[in-house]
Amino acid sequence: VFWLFPYHETILVIHALALCMGALPAFLLARNVLKSPYLGLGFAVAYLLYTPVLFLECRASYGPSEEAQAVPMLLAACYCLTTSRPGLCIVWAACAMAVKENMSPTAAMIGLWMIIFTPHKKCGAGLFGGALVYFIVGTKLILPMLDDRSYGFVVSYFSDIGDGYGGILWRVITDPIYVIRY
Repeated sequence: VFWLFPYHETILVIHALALCMGALPAFLLARNVLKSPYLGLGFAVAYLLYTPVLFLECRASYGPSEEAQAVPMLLAACYCLTTSRPGLCIVWAACAMAVKENMSPTAAMIGLWMIIFTPHKKCGAGLFGGALVYFIVGTKLILPMLDDRSYGFVVSYFSDIGDGYGGILWRVITDPIYVIRY
């Protein structure tokens, strides 16, 4: 598309459309949980009018945000989780992780949710472990090879959970309730 219309506005329109696609899984998720298409529509409209989502779109004029692209994918993963489609949930979570490496902890928490609250414990363990491995490999191996500056500030975001990657992993395994409340 950008080849046909090589303008900054093209990127903004594609970004807006991708972000708005989150209304579909929001609708499906609410319709499935609340058993009402009208309430589902209300949640889809609420998603589109939600101030942080609008901020992500307005911020896009300075350049599209990678994290914003992951929001619809994470919503789709949650929808698949509630409809007992663990394979699709993993696919959507993997797509969100492919957007940016810092989506991996969120995908790991979806995997932890699958382990604790669904019968799909093996799929949840695979997602949890895969997301953590992807995060560690991405931040400790791949990104430092691409950029010679240290990427240690990522761990500082989670310093309340544990010291370093090992401490964070240990806290997630031994005290997941603390991590979820964090």
